[in-house]
Amino acid sequence: TRLRVLYGVVNALYAQLRALLAPHYALVLDTTVAQLQRFGVALASLDAQEEADRREKPAPGALWAAVLESVRLSALHDGAGDVWSEDALRRVFRPLADQLANTKAPSYDAYVARVRASLAPAASALLAASGNDAMWKMLNQAVLLRTRSDYACVRHGALLVLQACYERLGEEYLILLPETIPHLAELLEDDDPRVERATHETIKLIESYLGESLQSYLR
Repeated sequence: TRLRVLYGVVNALYAQLRALLAPHYALVLDTTVAQLQRFGVALASLDAQEEADRREKPAPGALWAAVLESVRLSALHDGAGDVWSEDALRRVFRPLADQLANTKAPSYDAYVARVRASLAPAASALLAASGNDAMWKMLNQAVLLRTRSDYACVRHGALLVLQACYERLGEEYLILLPETIPHLAELLEDDDPRVERATHETIKLIESYLGESLQSYLR
């Protein structure tokens, strides 16, 4: 409850002070990383390990959404790079991607909705704040790994994060297209029609920035 109040205050202050508050987000950065680690499900070398971790994690709720909103707002207003240095980004990118594997949700649609509303905007805002394609690559690779999850909702969620990154960075993000194409090609044959549909949407979005069809690369 105290953490929900803390992040509620932080987010309300960002609405009022914006860039003036940005340097002070460093005061809660350790707490933010800790909360992302608490909710996130890390990739494990053994499926059984990952499943055990998933069962133990709390279900994302109001606190989770508030933490991610604080990440989004801090990145949005961190024009001088006071908070999101390369070291800070390295600390947060993997735990951020690990949120995708927390599948505790009332339904498939509820999972997709929370990724669209909270996780994808936070991830894309961080990438925009970094302005560093080496950092983009780090998060992109972590998200792409989740496109091979056994859970359809996680594969769908990973696509939503990719879409948000392209929508935020546009043509600049095409630098990571070569490593993304093999994953899109696999998802075009996904067993779940919702994932397949989201893959077509992602491809269409990328093509709008690329200016040409991707079909020849996806065969």
